[in-house]
Amino acid sequence: LEGGKRVSYGARAITAGGLLSLPKTVFPGGALIGDDAGFLNASRIKGSHAAIKTGMLAADAAFDAVQAGRQSDELNAYPDAFKQSWLYTELYRARNFKQWMAKGLYLGTLMVGLEQKVMGGNVPWTLHHKHADHEMLKPAS
Repeated sequence: LEGGKRVSYGARAITAGGLLSLPKTVFPGGALIGDDAGFLNASRIKGSHAAIKTGMLAADAAFDAVQAGRQSDELNAYPDAFKQSWLYTELYRARNFKQWMAKGLYLGTLMVGLEQKVMGGNVPWTLHHKHADHEMLKPAS
């Protein structure tokens, strides 16, 4: 890269919708892992460990599929393995973070603290998104 010029750097956006915003992660011949799929714990702003874990789970599923001669099918073992992993448990416990914070700093902080610190994320309710993100966008001008 000698002589190259840096035009810009840094992240522009992250997929922080959490567990409730995950897309279907497998398709014929491939899989979405890490931040590409949205495996981010938004309450901790942590995702590297999720990228590593989902990469490992997808690799295990891909290896098994290739061994069985199934190179072009959907790796259904990958999402199944994710649901059995510690990562699913972690993201499940943080599932309401974005929805609470959307209600304002004070209420959001209070409720996230209650849910995650006092109750360990094991609450009997799930707050669902009321609108898709793109529905909340407004024109820049």
